Amino acid sequence: MTLHDSSRALVWDDLGLSSPHSGIGSYAKNLAEQLPHWGWAPYLYNGEKAFDSTSNAEWNTEKRQGEASSRDSLSCNKFPRPQILPYFLPGRSIVHGLANLNGPLFRLRKDIRTVITIHDLIPILTSDTTRYGLLFKCIYKHVAKSADRIVTVSQWTKLTLVKEGILEDQITVIPNGFPMWNSPAPKSAKGHLLCVGRYEGYKRLEFFATLASHMGLKAVLVTDSRGIERIKSEFSSLCNSGQLTLKSSLSDQELSELYDKAFALIHPSLYEGFCLPAAEANARGVPVVYKKGSGIDETVEFGEGVDSYRVEEWAEKIRQVMNRDLDLETTLKIKARTWSKSAEKLAEVYNGLRGELL
Repeated sequence: MTLHDSSRALVWDDLGLSSPHSGIGSYAKNLAEQLPHWGWAPYLYNGEKAFDSTSNAEWNTEKRQGEASSRDSLSCNKFPRPQILPYFLPGRSIVHGLANLNGPLFRLRKDIRTVITIHDLIPILTSDTTRYGLLFKCIYKHVAKSADRIVTVSQWTKLTLVKEGILEDQITVIPNGFPMWNSPAPKSAKGHLLCVGRYEGYKRLEFFATLASHMGLKAVLVTDSRGIERIKSEFSSLCNSGQLTLKSSLSDQELSELYDKAFALIHPSLYEGFCLPAAEANARGVPVVYKKGSGIDETVEFGEGVDSYRVEEWAEKIRQVMNRDLDLETTLKIKARTWSKSAEKLAEVYNGLRGELL
């Protein structure tokens, strides 16, 4: 299959991609690894390949200075770059912004096609007053309407966009892939409830601590420094007793070990466009108990959703999944959710836009 890379026909803006361990960084890394199999080799805006198969599968955004994945680091002065980037591309190029707002405010050139991935519209669904949240609310409709194609990672995000006035025909839903399947650890190795997520109001991390206290089970919360500070302050006795352990900045191996030892992943977040931790848990045979009503409904293959925040209702669902074995049918569904399939669908989007340029 011929790669469309000789003229740098596919350019990714790299805002938000500096860490392959963030949600957006993981999204980009996995697609960059798979797209060459479907005829596309993405380049970063600075001319480097996004993925270099000749250098030990190196993720090239780590070669250069870049933004951290935290939304607080997405400073306003970075946003003009994706809006002017198309001016500097060769003709018949496709430019793809992978982090929600990475796209031009206006259609700039007839010989360029633009794609944006919108993971979710959480900033407009919450009272988000960070710089990122306020900027998102101000310009997201302009960016979305100016894009030639919008990719969403869930039907939920697509429906949210349509409700906001974005044309349905403009949107293609391409769910994320799951990590490679790992056989689940034996039940004898299980010892705690697990929650993974950065600290945001809508993530409801405090509810996880309350739930752990109610059930009397050991619990581990993996979060950022702000989350550790907030939870330690509010649940000091739970932390001091050793029932709740707070962790941050873990390696892939350390996080994998926590998944393997978990009775279940608990995800009380009010909104999720997709939910990477849920995919990571299911890919290791760990069930997920989660709040229903957003994109996570489409992600979880093994687990139970909860409609409310009633503690006893969550406790009952957790007891159910702790006593449930993973069956063959569910295992095959999890194994089938690959990044290769996601890349194939994204390549179809690129092929359609390239056809318009020829």
